[in-house]
Amino acid sequence: MCAGRVSSQRRPVTTVDPAVGSLARLTTLRRTAGIALVAVTVAAVVVVLIVALVGYGPDTLAFEIGKAAVGVVAVGVVGGLVGYAFFVGQQTLLEEVAQQRDRERRHDERADKKLEEQREAWRRQVEDLKDEHAREDVVLRSVLDETIATYNAVKRERRLIRAAGTDEISEHRYRRFAERIVELQLDFERLRRTAPLVPDARLRRGRETWRDDGGTSTPGSLASTFRTMEDYLHDLVREFERSTPDAGVYHVEPLRSLQSFRDDATTGSFRVLADAVASVVGVLVAALRQPLALPDPVPDRLDAAS
Repeated sequence: MCAGRVSSQRRPVTTVDPAVGSLARLTTLRRTAGIALVAVTVAAVVVVLIVALVGYGPDTLAFEIGKAAVGVVAVGVVGGLVGYAFFVGQQTLLEEVAQQRDRERRHDERADKKLEEQREAWRRQVEDLKDEHAREDVVLRSVLDETIATYNAVKRERRLIRAAGTDEISEHRYRRFAERIVELQLDFERLRRTAPLVPDARLRRGRETWRDDGGTSTPGSLASTFRTMEDYLHDLVREFERSTPDAGVYHVEPLRSLQSFRDDATTGSFRVLADAVASVVGVLVAALRQPLALPDPVPDRLDAAS
């Protein structure tokens, strides 16, 4: 417990630039050496003055001490000049090193700041792309679901009309069939009108993938393909409008569009609608499967000057 309290009370260690510490130590050493040199020089000058004023002879001990003091003064002055020059050189060098390291530190700080800004911009760009991709998926899936639902409804009417009779069909049943086909034609018309809302880039990549995967037919524009489906159903409705019942029934033989609609999908005109739907569904599915293309991530290091 005690060790834990001591550890928790430790202060953070502050890192000091070695060049700054060396400069401070050099300044203190110069101050101390300067004081000592001045003290020795002053003492030597005092001795020289005493010898000169008293007038000791050349062969006396005091005279020799005076000579030695003069030498000390000369050495002190020369040594002081040399030491000062050395100090100035060292101080200049250390100041240049400290300035260079300060410039490098500011350079690194600018680089780190710019790197973080670019990372944040990359994150925002990725989020925007993901949001846009999700919105495109909603549109593509909506068109795909409605296309499949409408086509399945057409196939249901086709099977029901085939079950209604081979040679004759009641007026009531034929009218109900025509009314339902009108509704489905309008559904394809709505899809045609909303086709421009589908993202072109996704459709283009989906069309390329569909073709590369061996798609049996490649549609033109989405709107033109829906127009093909709409026109096909319109022909069925127009034939109904131009036909006249005979004693409450319609003879199927003169109804060429209806006969072809009821025929097998591989031989009748229904193949036109089936192929158009297959191509649209294939392209939309391929477009939905397209992965999201993201920009390259920001590198770990970045030159601030770039």
